[in-house]
Amino acid sequence: MVDHAVHGAVDSHTARRSSAGRRSRVHNLLSSHPTGFAPLQTAPVHPLLRARAEQQLGLFTAVDARRAGYEHAEIRTLCTSGRWVRVRRGVYTTPHVLVDASTGSARHRLDCLAVLLDLARPATAVSHASAARLHGLPVRRDLATTVRLTDADCWRRGRGFLMKQAPLGPDEVLPSGPSG
Repeated sequence: MVDHAVHGAVDSHTARRSSAGRRSRVHNLLSSHPTGFAPLQTAPVHPLLRARAEQQLGLFTAVDARRAGYEHAEIRTLCTSGRWVRVRRGVYTTPHVLVDASTGSARHRLDCLAVLLDLARPATAVSHASAARLHGLPVRRDLATTVRLTDADCWRRGRGFLMKQAPLGPDEVLPSGPSG
């Protein structure tokens, strides 16, 4: 289980609702502070949202933002102005986080977590070449950077990911990172 939170300055959203005490499972294979990341720069977000993002490699979801008090129109304006960046549908970060994750492995780690947050399937595991990249194993440079996943109940293909259906025993999944 992960207690989602983000760090940063107090802004006009401080007095808004605060239901950030909720906990949710994110995933099994992602480290909360991968090697090569500078301290997260998420100052342009509400403190509740900043605390959430710190537990998710600097990423936060539209649901997280709504829980911190942001309205849909505000989220759209923050993205349009460049203060927030849309990583995938319903998953955002700040420009500083993307700059810090500019290396291939760090960016792939962000992409893996963004897909997992978007899919919201807690039993899904990062697998294949994606898992090898996350563990720092050598992977051919010409391999696609598509996020590879395995789920016991579902096969699915989407923008930037491929999920295979296969049984996953508890001894076959290496828990690590925010949920491990």
